Amino acid sequence: MPIEPEPSEDEKNHAEALESGRLGDTGNPEQQQVASRNIRPRARVLRLVVPPREKRKWDPPKSTVSNKMLWRVFVMAMFMVILLFTVLTKLSNQATVHAQPILAAEFKHVKDNYSIRVPLNWGILDREPDVSLHTVPKSPRNGSKFQSSEYGYGPHIMVSRDDLASGRFKPYLLEHKARIENLDKTVKWLSEDEDCIDGCHTARLVYEWDFTKEEDHSIVRVRTLQYVLDDRHDEIPRYFVISCSVGAAAYDKLLPTFEATSRSFHRTAPAQAQPALAP
Repeated sequence: MPIEPEPSEDEKNHAEALESGRLGDTGNPEQQQVASRNIRPRARVLRLVVPPREKRKWDPPKSTVSNKMLWRVFVMAMFMVILLFTVLTKLSNQATVHAQPILAAEFKHVKDNYSIRVPLNWGILDREPDVSLHTVPKSPRNGSKFQSSEYGYGPHIMVSRDDLASGRFKPYLLEHKARIENLDKTVKWLSEDEDCIDGCHTARLVYEWDFTKEEDHSIVRVRTLQYVLDDRHDEIPRYFVISCSVGAAAYDKLLPTFEATSRSFHRTAPAQAQPALAP
């Protein structure tokens, strides 16, 4: 690096004295020598001049991203992560809801002449007077008791048969709905559609009602899917009713199972009586 010497204070004073005429104006060389000896020389101060650094090819460019821009990028990244997680969760739930349910082997009801496939790991309860079939999930500890702790109201599927009905299908359906409303004043009808199961003219009903728990008297909203089948046997009015109920919060989760079981319903031919043996 080039070094440029800097003049000392004595040199500056000596230069000023020469300019002002203090030295050499008298014309006496002895006085000039005395005056020059009175100026005591001091050490010179060297000043280093550093040339500017040349830009090299491998020097990284200076960062021009501000903190505000970094925060924007961070917020956008977090938003995209949350959005992706939400979409994946919904797709996973839909795949779970619409998964094909697994049904057990066919159960044949000899007395009422039909067969049906109940869900796998569901047990059949003792028959009730007005119920042909009653099936509920099996609990690991309590056999076939309702799993009310999981669903709020234990899921169950019931099949009943009405041989004492009179009239055509539409009048019977109106009478059937009126009976349901009289049994529970909290019933609210959600939908009513026409369907067909096993070749029978079928009504698909969906309604909700309130269930009061015995242990704490809390109220649970229950949703029921019901199929009413018009089975005319030898012009005699006969109807099958398939009812599937569960807590409203778990209805969408069990709807595929309810649908699969209900549509597995199949009427069977009555058993032929065996001829008596000759004595």
